[in-house]
Amino acid sequence: ICNESIKKINLTILDASCNEKITNVNHMTKLKKINASYSGISDNGILNINPKILNISNNIHITNINHMINIETLDISSSSVICDYGIMKINPKRLNINGNLNITDINHMTNLEELHVSYDTNLSNEGIKYLNLTKIIMDYNTTIKDISHMSKLEIISANESKLTNDGVKNINPRYLRITNNEYIEDLNH
Repeated sequence: ICNESIKKINLTILDASCNEKITNVNHMTKLKKINASYSGISDNGILNINPKILNISNNIHITNINHMINIETLDISSSSVICDYGIMKINPKRLNINGNLNITDINHMTNLEELHVSYDTNLSNEGIKYLNLTKIIMDYNTTIKDISHMSKLEIISANESKLTNDGVKNINPRYLRITNNEYIEDLNH
């Protein structure tokens, strides 16, 4: 399927993952959910859409989604090329940046409730210091060591992370997974 074969339809949900032939979905102004991972869709091909759910993981053509102010769920994980500048005006509830090395600061995302920041990232304590999440999944993360300011946290998964004793003080989640974490030895706080 290519641009020509979809130019007359206006979908609400589109999965264009792994399709390099689809590059432009601007005519689909009703889109609420789009999966553009591993696709040919680029910045110019999404200028007229404003979905609630967007997956651009492993998309090497999209660098800026600041016009998408309706986004509630965003996946920019893995080798997505989007960086801080390309997301500075959006404020989703759920964000996945697993393995994305281009994101360093998401403090402007005051609506954020759920963050997936596993594996190698460049997001550190400084880049999340103003957030108060309810869920953080940070397995194998080596850059975040302190989430103690997040008093609303209910779910924490920090397998093989660098999260420390002080980094979880004053937090009483209902679910905690810290398998193979050598930096947390005492949770009696």
